[in-house]
Amino acid sequence: MKTIISQIFKFARQYSIFYWILIALFLSISIFCNEYFKIIQAIKNMQPLYALLTYWLLYTSSFIIPLIIWSFQTKSKWYKKASFWSLWNVGFLAYTVGSVWPIYGEIVEYFATPGYIGLSKIIFTDLVRFVFLIGILLIVWKVTKHPQTSFYGLTYKNLHTKLYFKMLLIMIPIIVVAGFTSDFLDYYPRAKKLEIYNPSTLHYILFETIYGMAFIYTEIFFRGFMIMAFAKYLGPQVIIPTAVFYMAIHFGKPLAETISSFFGGVLLGYLSYHTKNIWGGIIVHLGIAWMMEIVAEIGNHL
Repeated sequence: MKTIISQIFKFARQYSIFYWILIALFLSISIFCNEYFKIIQAIKNMQPLYALLTYWLLYTSSFIIPLIIWSFQTKSKWYKKASFWSLWNVGFLAYTVGSVWPIYGEIVEYFATPGYIGLSKIIFTDLVRFVFLIGILLIVWKVTKHPQTSFYGLTYKNLHTKLYFKMLLIMIPIIVVAGFTSDFLDYYPRAKKLEIYNPSTLHYILFETIYGMAFIYTEIFFRGFMIMAFAKYLGPQVIIPTAVFYMAIHFGKPLAETISSFFGGVLLGYLSYHTKNIWGGIIVHLGIAWMMEIVAEIGNHL
């Protein structure tokens, strides 16, 4: 673990102090605007097309602006490559549509048993979204044939499980402390959305299983697609913009989680870039997600 931390610091020192000041300023402004203006809540109240456009602008700026900051210092010409923009448009549009488009819930509603429509939408919407998003990435991977060895890091090669389980152990006390804060308990556990439907144990198990699948997709997208596909154009410099983008998808969640997601994004992005393996990130992400559910459930009953 110490070796990884030292490597991360060595990676960070590749950038100038001025770069980090600008990144910190951009992160601070982004977080402040979201917290003060309640941007995510406002987007959720928009019509789908307006929400789609606003999310697209939010996600795009969170990735492109850090790249522009880097480019001013390096004079990199990544933006002149048409294949970069083709990949970027497909990836960002797919993620944005996957985030906000209401059709997934409508598909679930169409197949749901009468009387269980509301419950089914809560449980199964993420499953339909998962199939759509993974399908898009499979098509992109097949067309671009990059990376060549595995589907965006879904390989057991270079998997060091001990490191990732150590990360989970470190997170346990942090999550337990967070479990006593009001904003954490207001947002978690996510399974509390089922309560109004008098759910059974099976309903909770289904929800948490599919809830976990959303994090598997997140790792495939952010540590797989974003890191490995765009590394072809940007090299290791893709790690920081991807971490900023990753932080942006946490807007609307507890503030501490939003801030920490940037550092988690840098760490997992660095590891996936160098190992070409994302299973460790999946282990960490699923472990944290389910621990947060358990801790919040306990916290709400104390």
